[in-house]
Amino acid sequence: MAVVRDNLDALVAMQVGGATWKAIAAGLTKQGYTTGDGRPLTGAQISGLVSSVRRQAKRRAVKMGARQARPDLPAEPTAPRLTRHLALSADLAAQDIPQDRAAADVGRTEDAIRRESFDKLQDILKKD
Repeated sequence: MAVVRDNLDALVAMQVGGATWKAIAAGLTKQGYTTGDGRPLTGAQISGLVSSVRRQAKRRAVKMGARQARPDLPAEPTAPRLTRHLALSADLAAQDIPQDRAAADVGRTEDAIRRESFDKLQDILKKD
């Protein structure tokens, strides 16, 4: 549950401060958080979610430690390149497509457009 993951430190601090998991679950339920099928949260569910989030964090830390120990990988993952220029290859870029394609296709049905495209390919599809 995202609310437990996002607020783990606050929930644990509340529990250490004397609040029971049952009281914390009741407070979350009053705020509108429920189980997947709409039932109110229970203390056992919150306790289980907190344990699960802690296990996930521990596994993530172990994986990152193992990753950082690998000599073939950079210490920090590099940021993805932001400048990427894509273009169609020359054989895919059509020369005769009008600038305003919507205006050119007005009144033509989908079937007509398909037939025109198929007719353009007839020389490729002919059997010898």
